Amino acid sequence: MIGYLISLFNARSCFKELLIACIESALAAYEDTAGLADISMALLGPEISPIPNAFSVEQVLHTIQGALSNDSSTRVAAETHIRAWESDAAPGFLVSLLRIVEQQQSIDGSIRLLAVVIAKNAVGSSWRKTLGTREWSRVPDEEKALVKEATVSLMLSEPLERLATQLALLLTNIARFDFPGRAPNMLNQLLNVAGSQDAPPTQRLRAMKALYNVLRGLSTKRFVIETPQQPVNGSAGPGLGPMADLRQLSQQINAERELFKDKLAECFQPVGRLFGAHCEAFASLAPGWDFHAPMAKAAASSLTELLMLAPTPSETLPEGAVEVLGKMHLAMMAFTHLQNNAALAGISPQQRRMWEDLAGKLCERMTRCVIAALDHYAVPFAIMVTPFLELYVENALISLDAATVRAMRAKRRVGLVRFIAKALLNPFYRPEWAASSLPLALLPPDRRQLEASRSKAMVAQDALARMLSLSGGLCAPLVEAIISKYVALSPEELEEWRDDPESYARSMDVESGPDADTPRPIGVGLLLCMLERGGDDVVMALLKLAQRMQATSPPTQESVLMREACYRCIGEGFNHISTVVNFSSWYATELSPQLMARLPEFLNGTQDLSSSVLQARALWLLGVCGSNLGGEQWCGAYQLVVQHMASKDLVVALTAVSSSLALTAAIMDDQAALDQHEAANKPKPGMPNLMTLQLQETAAQQQGDEVDEIIAETKARVELRVNSLSETMSVALGGCFAMLERLVEVESMVRVLQLVSVLVEVMGVRILPHVGILAAALPHIWATASSHLATPRSLGSGASPGSKGSGTTPYSSKTGASSEDTGAVVRLHSALIAVLTHLVGKLRAVAVRDPQIAGVIFPLLNFSTSLGSQESECLVEEAFRLWNTTICSLPEVPQQMLDLLPHLGALLTRGKDNAAVFPIIESYLLLGAAAALHPLSNAIQTSLERASNDISKAVVSSSSSQPSVPPSSANGKSVLPMASRGPQSLSPETAAEAMAAAALADVMLQLFPQDTPALLSSTFRSMASLVAHPSLPLQGVNVKALNVMEGFLEVLGRLLLTGPGLYAALLEGLPEGASARFLDRWLQIASARFLEEVMGVRTMAMLGRYRRRIAIASMSSLVAADTCPDIYEPLKLVRVVSLALQAVLDNNEFRTDQTELDSLDFKNDLAEDYVMARRLSITRNDPIRNMNIPEKVRLLLQQLALRIGGEDFLRNLVQQHASLRVCGQLASVLQGVTDFSDSGDDELLYGPGLLPSRNQLLS
Repeated sequence: MIGYLISLFNARSCFKELLIACIESALAAYEDTAGLADISMALLGPEISPIPNAFSVEQVLHTIQGALSNDSSTRVAAETHIRAWESDAAPGFLVSLLRIVEQQQSIDGSIRLLAVVIAKNAVGSSWRKTLGTREWSRVPDEEKALVKEATVSLMLSEPLERLATQLALLLTNIARFDFPGRAPNMLNQLLNVAGSQDAPPTQRLRAMKALYNVLRGLSTKRFVIETPQQPVNGSAGPGLGPMADLRQLSQQINAERELFKDKLAECFQPVGRLFGAHCEAFASLAPGWDFHAPMAKAAASSLTELLMLAPTPSETLPEGAVEVLGKMHLAMMAFTHLQNNAALAGISPQQRRMWEDLAGKLCERMTRCVIAALDHYAVPFAIMVTPFLELYVENALISLDAATVRAMRAKRRVGLVRFIAKALLNPFYRPEWAASSLPLALLPPDRRQLEASRSKAMVAQDALARMLSLSGGLCAPLVEAIISKYVALSPEELEEWRDDPESYARSMDVESGPDADTPRPIGVGLLLCMLERGGDDVVMALLKLAQRMQATSPPTQESVLMREACYRCIGEGFNHISTVVNFSSWYATELSPQLMARLPEFLNGTQDLSSSVLQARALWLLGVCGSNLGGEQWCGAYQLVVQHMASKDLVVALTAVSSSLALTAAIMDDQAALDQHEAANKPKPGMPNLMTLQLQETAAQQQGDEVDEIIAETKARVELRVNSLSETMSVALGGCFAMLERLVEVESMVRVLQLVSVLVEVMGVRILPHVGILAAALPHIWATASSHLATPRSLGSGASPGSKGSGTTPYSSKTGASSEDTGAVVRLHSALIAVLTHLVGKLRAVAVRDPQIAGVIFPLLNFSTSLGSQESECLVEEAFRLWNTTICSLPEVPQQMLDLLPHLGALLTRGKDNAAVFPIIESYLLLGAAAALHPLSNAIQTSLERASNDISKAVVSSSSSQPSVPPSSANGKSVLPMASRGPQSLSPETAAEAMAAAALADVMLQLFPQDTPALLSSTFRSMASLVAHPSLPLQGVNVKALNVMEGFLEVLGRLLLTGPGLYAALLEGLPEGASARFLDRWLQIASARFLEEVMGVRTMAMLGRYRRRIAIASMSSLVAADTCPDIYEPLKLVRVVSLALQAVLDNNEFRTDQTELDSLDFKNDLAEDYVMARRLSITRNDPIRNMNIPEKVRLLLQQLALRIGGEDFLRNLVQQHASLRVCGQLASVLQGVTDFSDSGDDELLYGPGLLPSRNQLLS
């Protein structure tokens, strides 16, 4: 260690001071210790384990060089070392990295770049850990100080710009942790360099950009609390203690927060002065204007970050902000009207283009700054809203011609309208706040302050109101400017429409997405804000503009594009316009005649581009507003849309597909609403309790005639529209499949297949007459999907079996399809899977038995469940749904599905998707394919055991409530936990896999009761170990964990029912007292009355009765075999008696449950699901179901009495812990009277604590 420190002595001057201190510290430590480990301990503190080897520059350099090696083993080993170092940087590591970065002449730039990236990551992950991780970096404070200083020095002197950028990001990571407490002068240091006239321009610009990066990084700043270091003897001084420590910590954190705000406030004016000077120099084309522009940009960005770091809302603008914003207003005004800048005439055209480009980028940064002021300082900024509206509305949007606006960069165009939209949406600038009456209870100072704030806000509110008023003179011109300069199609887009229609259609779809941040959707968004805020005036301005464009004769290209843009805005904002525009009338008078008259042109390909633009927009309007059409109008509109799928103009055809999809999806929404209503009102067999009857009566009173009328209207609407679909289905499907032959891009194909999928879903069994069209087309679609695979694969790999025996060829061999795009391939296959899943789900065996459809299903399943491709990794989840739907549709497993079993084995081994794999295995077993699964028996057993072990670990972890001990830092300080760590969450995926494992094990026990106990013995032991785990409390268990244990106990109960001798083996090797804990948990869960059961939820009541029945039957077997001595413990025995009596009381209702199961119809109730039918069959033959439970209970009670000393002893024991009614029922059962019922309260009947509620189990 000492030798290492001495070897660094010849470093740059910024290293020497720290190195001397480190050497002295190490030598002092060495006098009292005898080795390197002790020296490390002296440097790091007693709480940190020693480092085996000190870092050297040569060691780190060699490792970085290895990370860039072409040799795989060398590279992997080096990367492993680097990741370890990054995760917890040791003393000397960061210094070594910076020493490598410093060697500008002797070390290659790529190695130095990697070194600084590693340093950046190491600081970001372990510089000073926050409370969320409860860890502490091993970097000594002295080394941290050196790294901070060296980072700034290296950043300024680095010749390579990309390395300087990474060094700036390293400084940003440091600032997140150490500013302001440990680095209070960091911002001032950067500002001093940026403002120094003596520093080279490159260094000044780097310092300014670094300041911006640091400020942006501080937005994620977290303040770390440290506990005071305790005295050496461990005794606290007078008055000290936990409360004193907390007060001191609170003061410390508040002081650092105040320092943080003060340091940021100190920066605003200097940064503002730098911005003003450089912006003015750039605007006047002073010498070096190409340097002043990026300086002004970085300063404006820094000002934006400073404004955004303020709390929202803030009452006053930072000092100097009004002056800075005023300079920005003047600068943007000058940059908007360049004809007033005479200095531009003195530079060359090339320089002018460069200057204008820089001016535009500077405007973007200034607009972001203005928006930040509006967002975070809404009230004080309100007085400046008027001049900025004048700038953006009158001097930019309205005054500039469309060509000039479109020539701007997209970010600048977005900024122009975003400011206006944010002003309209700001709650402080709305009449609801600015003009509302003041609360009467306000104290005079508060009232005066609020009045002053509202008077400021009224200035902005009035300015916005004038802008939106037709009488103000700006509303109509602004609406026209937005539509012409943002919404209307550009000449370049028309050219793309003509030359590459699919690309154009895709770009329009992207702009329609929720995350679109381009000029057109932002412009439409502004218009929607205006419609919402301005009301009828904005509506009239929009409609008058549309009428004017429609009346233009003869129509020009400009008027056609404006008309199309107006129609788009009307459709986008129809919720605001519907009170003025009746869509049915508009459709009848304009849209329908236009679509019908021009349809022949589009089918023949004789249309012009202007006609295509209007036709596509009319079709789009039907998709957006078509739900407003009623009766025959809707049917006619849908037929027109379907007919346009055959248009020779692909954009029009694809628009027709999208509109058809929207109209069809609306039917599906109505169907879903009807299904929910039917399910909610379906009569439930059995006798509901009083609470259920009251709830049903209340619901019926609330619904009344109004709901019945709505449901009747919805049913009639759905029936009419589905009938219309039936009439046009052949044309629709034919149009979809014919269009696929013309498409090249995968996204276009996916859109068409989505429509086919939704059509199948909506039509249901009514699709049967058209199944021939689907069967004929699906093999061609599969061949097309196969042709888009990035790399051809053999059938043996499970990737692309489409060519085997299909005899089909892809639709198109055109170049240009995204064959290398894995995401596109996945989306295409995903769309095909969705079509087949819906088709099989609706037609069941009819679809699967069709040879053409089957010729796609099984190869597609083979491809999408193979683990050898990137595509299958993304498709496997959707493939499971198709797999499950297909196997449920057949009475037996076909050979093609048996051929998929090797994939099932690979999936089991991987263990990632077993929550979906286990039900599929269950289906194979239920349909009689057990022999085919025999080769997978070991994999099945291993996977089930792993699922049980995983859930056990997760449940124990989620139930642990012990807080961790705060770790200590190198200087003896420890992190104060803000709150003790409570139970950690149990992931739904882990719980779902465990429940699926329990269901599979239960089925295996029922189908193969002789073989399963031995095959799954380790799985059963794992289940039992969870139930009997000593770390699990009887109360306070996670609800998902409780559900899992309930499922496990059902499986174990079935196991013990026929094999009571296995009880001891289940608990063998578990900690002492496992049997008692197992019984306690079993009795607790079996006896629980869940809230849903108490409220009369039929399904939950049935499950509760079955749970109690199987538990008491299994316990009867244990008592009969005398294999569970703990069951005779007095309180447990009383709980067994109580549970047994409840099972007798449940008997009549249980019989009603079974009658309901027997009445289920295969077609209507089971939806022709053979797996569900087979599961119901084994349920009907379940010995638990057919058991004579009253007689079983009578024998159980007699055996219990015999084992503990007679019936009198049993009666006396029960009498001590239960009510007299329980004792009476016990006497009746012992005498052979088992046909009795009792409606008494459960708590009175069974005594406190004998029948816990679910809430008691969870609380």
